[in-house]
Amino acid sequence: MEFKPTDVLIELTRRCNLHCLHCGSDCQNQLDPTELSTRDWENVLLQLYDLGIKKVVFSGGEPTLRTDLGHLLIFAKRLDLKVGFISNGSADFRNSLGEDLVISQPFSVGLSLDGLKDTHNKIRGNSKSWERLLANIDFLQEKKIPICAVTTLHKLNWRELPKLAQWLALAEIDSWQIQLAMPAGRMGKLTDLLLSEEEFQEVCRNIFDLRKKYPQLYIQAADCFGWAGDDLIRTGTWPGCQAGISSCAIDASGYLLPCLSLQGVTTPDNCQEKPVAEIWKKSSVFDFNRKFDALKVTGNCVGCELLSSCRGGCNSQSHSYYGCYHNSPFCFYRSFNKETKNE
Repeated sequence: MEFKPTDVLIELTRRCNLHCLHCGSDCQNQLDPTELSTRDWENVLLQLYDLGIKKVVFSGGEPTLRTDLGHLLIFAKRLDLKVGFISNGSADFRNSLGEDLVISQPFSVGLSLDGLKDTHNKIRGNSKSWERLLANIDFLQEKKIPICAVTTLHKLNWRELPKLAQWLALAEIDSWQIQLAMPAGRMGKLTDLLLSEEEFQEVCRNIFDLRKKYPQLYIQAADCFGWAGDDLIRTGTWPGCQAGISSCAIDASGYLLPCLSLQGVTTPDNCQEKPVAEIWKKSSVFDFNRKFDALKVTGNCVGCELLSSCRGGCNSQSHSYYGCYHNSPFCFYRSFNKETKNE
């Protein structure tokens, strides 16, 4: 089977100026000398274009700490790639990125939003975080650039979902991605904050209800919620983990990975040493998905009738909890199918 990539997530830097409780990468406010240069990233983007990539999202760390973010957005846009980036919203977009954003016209800017003001500032470890975020929302809306709020849930904020949804709808935010904190990076030391199965189910019910209550707010449960029927907690049917199938990631040092959230997964294949196309086609780091064998699956997903298509849910979540693939600790289908059978 030939695998054709369409989307890539680029970790432009590991540096971050905040100290968020749930950071899966445990990012620090210090420069990594192995980070790729502007010219290196230009070369990578050209190779991604040749490979057939359609969409590029810059992430971090905090990508706005790179002074070349605007340049790279424009460079990718001129290759006819859809471009976007994910930020903690601490930078002054108007002064640091203003004209570059107008030229590159991102399909979306993802802004981390962890709750209402007090909760958000507490989780982000910065009393000005909310204030700066609002200023950037005003700027992006003024320039008609779509905004996607990104919320990572754990015990400190999941109960705020209804109020946060109301605020996002009133603020006319375009879309909202809801994801689950995992025991990786900084959160690996705060596992008591991770959601329980009962809390996960309540979150799912909230998302289902909020999607109906606020149809103008494009609410999507992330991959870590597992398989769900059409339009229940996300739009359409989830195709299963796409890491190494139609998507990949490149870390700040140039290593090609299945997914940035797969912390601890190592690969010897660096874009500085091998062509991107060669790594994509030949690297064994993608084998867990490309050579999936349902008969070798153990744990939570054994015997599931959806296993061959779902492939055990979100693999970064499975790996962070159990150190293996295809064993998702949370699954909408499993939870509510079990609940229905027990009634």
